[in-house]
Amino acid sequence: MELHTNLTIVQERLLDILRTQFEEAEVRNMEQRVLQKNWNEFTESLEEVLMLISMNSTDLMRDLFTGLLSLQSLTRDSTRLVNDEVQKLAAGMNAAQEKLRDVKGDIDILGNSASANIEELAATAWRHLSLV
Repeated sequence: MELHTNLTIVQERLLDILRTQFEEAEVRNMEQRVLQKNWNEFTESLEEVLMLISMNSTDLMRDLFTGLLSLQSLTRDSTRLVNDEVQKLAAGMNAAQEKLRDVKGDIDILGNSASANIEELAATAWRHLSLV
């Protein structure tokens, strides 16, 4: 009878430990969902901002190019100068676009890293639950 009572007490303690571990895992899971949601919102917002920057840069380049073409008609010497400036602007635009691509790549890397961290945390939680 005493053995049965001891086993019942041990089972009760184990259930309490399991319940606690499960509740903690649920809290971590919820926190990870919130974190992932916030991350997704941030990356979407950043993509929108980068798209606006890209569009504004394109508009700015078009306006600058139009203005430079108007100047081209003034003199023959101005044609050479305008051509040099257009090439510099094009190089600057290419550099800006490359930077935007790098930023997007960095965002993708961060997203993948965050995803890997979430998977690692989930695996750790399952290991802790399986140990109990």
